[in-house]
Amino acid sequence: MIHESGVQTELLSTVDEESQEMLLGRVSAETVRAPDSGYPPYRASIMDGYALNSQILCSIIRPQRRQGTLEEEEEETHDDVQVQQFHVLDRIYAGSIAQDDLLSKSLDFDVIDYARSLPKTVYITTGAVVPSPYDAIIPVEDVDESHLDNHVVSISLSVLKEAVPNLWIRPIGCDIKPKAVILKKQERIEPVHLGLLIQCGVHQVRVTCLPKVAIVSTGTELYTHGEKNRLGYDDDNGTNGMIPDANGPVLCSLLATYNNCQPTYLGIRKDNDEQGLMTLLKESIKTYDVVITSGGISMGEMDVVEKILVGKLGCSVHFGRLNMKPGKPTTLLTKSLPGSRKCLIFAMPGNPVSAIVCTELLVRPCLDLICEGFGGGGVLQMVECARIHPEVKATLRNDVMLDASRPEYHRVTLEYKINERGDLSVNAHSTGVQRSSRLQSMCDSDGLMLLPQGVKGVKVKAQCGEMYPVLLTKRLLSTNILGLSGVQVKDSIHLGQCPPNIGLLQLYGKMTIGSSELDQIDHRLIQALIGGNDVVLLLESKTSPVDNLCSVFQEMKHHLLDVIFVVGVDLTFVENITVAKYIKEICCKRSESFSSLLLQASVVDAPLTALSEPVVGW
Repeated sequence: MIHESGVQTELLSTVDEESQEMLLGRVSAETVRAPDSGYPPYRASIMDGYALNSQILCSIIRPQRRQGTLEEEEEETHDDVQVQQFHVLDRIYAGSIAQDDLLSKSLDFDVIDYARSLPKTVYITTGAVVPSPYDAIIPVEDVDESHLDNHVVSISLSVLKEAVPNLWIRPIGCDIKPKAVILKKQERIEPVHLGLLIQCGVHQVRVTCLPKVAIVSTGTELYTHGEKNRLGYDDDNGTNGMIPDANGPVLCSLLATYNNCQPTYLGIRKDNDEQGLMTLLKESIKTYDVVITSGGISMGEMDVVEKILVGKLGCSVHFGRLNMKPGKPTTLLTKSLPGSRKCLIFAMPGNPVSAIVCTELLVRPCLDLICEGFGGGGVLQMVECARIHPEVKATLRNDVMLDASRPEYHRVTLEYKINERGDLSVNAHSTGVQRSSRLQSMCDSDGLMLLPQGVKGVKVKAQCGEMYPVLLTKRLLSTNILGLSGVQVKDSIHLGQCPPNIGLLQLYGKMTIGSSELDQIDHRLIQALIGGNDVVLLLESKTSPVDNLCSVFQEMKHHLLDVIFVVGVDLTFVENITVAKYIKEICCKRSESFSSLLLQASVVDAPLTALSEPVVGW
C-alpha cells in the first residue's frame, strides 16, 4: 500500500541470476558506496608481459651506458642494439597469485646481488595480481623469448628506458575510487549499476517496493479472449453485440513495460452486477496500491463505477471530466485505509485508445513518483520535478481538423531527417482516424502530438508545415535513437507553452460596502488568485448572487476558460447556500476532498467561513 509516512522498501540480492533480473529497473532506496579499497582491490596487470622492478632497472641501464665511449656507441649497428637478459622465476595467471617463495626471492633483490647475476622477472597475464616489489610491465611483444626454455628472456635497453613505475599496471582503486558513490538514492538501477555492485562486492541492495496495480474491465458486452464459444463473429454472424476485452490485457502488458509496478489483470465485471463489481473493487482497494478500471465512468445509465466507488465505498474524487481528447471521463479517486495507507483509483474510459493514452499520461508518471519517492519539498516541488515523457517539436505533414471542444493528443508517426549541416528535423504524420475505439491508430504511433482546441472563425485546422510538441511514447525510439529521457514537468514544452485562462466571478451581497472598498477587495482577489502566477485573466465579472447568475455562467461558457473562480463577498448565509447549490447543479462531477481542504484552510484565517460551503467541480 501507499503509506503517507513514506515509501516502503525491501532488500534484493545481487548474487543469483533471478535476483539480478529483478533488480533491473528498480529504484534504489539508499546510496551505495564502494569499499575502502575501491576497485580493483589489488594492483592488476593491463598487459600480457613480464613484471620488472623500475628501481633495479635504473641500476641496469646506468652501468651499461658507461661501458663505451660516445664514438663507439655511434658506430653500433641495428643488430648490435644492447639487450638485458632476465631470469624468469615464475608465471602468474589471472585468478592466481605468486607463490610465497617467489615473493621472498623478489624481496631479496639489491644492486650488489644484481651485478653478479641476472635480474629477476615473472611472466604475468592481463588482469593478474602484480606481486611486490614489481611495479612495471613490459608487454610480451617487446620481449625476446627465444631462450625461454632456459628460463631466460631478453629485453632491449631502449624498451627498458621507458619503464616507469605503474607502467601497464592498474593501481588499487583506480577504476572505482575508495568510498565512491556507485548507486545514488532514488536512482533507477540499470545493467551498468549491477556490474558496479558486483565489482564492489555488494550482495544486497535496498530498493523501493513496486506498487501493486490491479486492472479491472467493466461492461456487460465484454468477454475474455479465451471464451471462443461466445465470439461475436462465430455466433449470429457477429451481430450479438459482444466484444472481446482488449483493455485488460493491453493495460496489463503496457504497465509491465514501465518497470515501476506489479500489474495484475483481475478480469471482467458486468455493469448489471453492481454487487459483484462492488465486492471486487472493495477487495482490490484493500489488497492493491493502485486500482485501474476501464469503462463505466461516463454519464450513461450503466456507468456505475463512480457511483459505487463514491457512494458505497467512500472514495474521494480528486479530478474528473478532463479537458482533453481522448480520455475526457477519466477520474482519479482515493480511499484512505487503516495504518496511514491510501489506495489510488484511476477510473478510465472504456474505449481502448482512451484507456491507453490516459495510462501513459497519468498513471505512468504517478507510478514513477511512488517508486522514486515524493521528496521533502512539498506538493508543488513534487509535481514540478515529476518526470513525464520525452518531448520533441515536430512539423506536421498533413492537415488535421481541430476538435472544437477540447485539446487533442493526436497519434502520429515520426520521421527523422538530418540536413547537410547535421541538424535534426522531425516530421509527423497522423495515424489516420482518431476515434478512441480505433486501437489500430496506436499501432504505428511513435508519440502523441498536442493539438490545440479549435476556435470557430479563428483556428479550425492544424495545417501542414506547422510545428507542435510531441510526447514520445515509444521508449526504444526516445532513448536509443534520440538519446532522450523523461523531462520534468517544470521543463515540459507542452505544459509550459501557454498559460491557463482564468475567469473570475465576484458575487456581492445585498449589504454592499462602499465602491472604494470594493476596488480594494477586487485588487486583493486578483493578486491572491493569480498574482505571481503564469496565467491570463481572460474574463472578470461582478454581479449579485441572485441577479442574472445563470446568464453570467452562460457567458463564461463561450470563452475558452481553463478555470473559473467564483468568490462571494459579504454574502449572507442563505445567499452562500443558494450560490453553492447552483454551482453543484452545473457541475458534472465534484471533488468533496478538494472542497474540504479549502474549507479547512479558510477557517484558519476566518473562523466564520465554517458557515460557508466551498464547491469544487467540473
